Amino acid sequence: MTGVEIKGDKELVKQFEALLRRADGPGMVLVMVAGSAVVAQAVRARTPRATGELHDSIRVVIKDEKNKVLGHIGTDVFYGLFQEKGTRNMAAQPFLRPGLDASAGDARREMAAELKKRVIKP
Repeated sequence: MTGVEIKGDKELVKQFEALLRRADGPGMVLVMVAGSAVVAQAVRARTPRATGELHDSIRVVIKDEKNKVLGHIGTDVFYGLFQEKGTRNMAAQPFLRPGLDASAGDARREMAAELKKRVIKP
């Protein structure tokens, strides 16, 4: 569970603790999946497509660590870094950073909507 200490009325404390449990663990993984999917779509839309290999290699990896959930969007195609940053013989064709920058607001909204579904249940 996240590091939150709540003091006060016992019934109110129970309700807040229940909210935190619903937002923690697997629920947070799904929140990160929702936001990461938005970013990955924006990254793919900006990926150079000479062969399509780089575009098709964009992946989302979600890591659920002790007190945090991380979303990694990237590629394992060796020349992906060359495309993003360029080389002395080739101009950069950035796609990762521009994709993240363009989709950050939409990703936050998607994550907030998913979190709301997890925390506020009927």
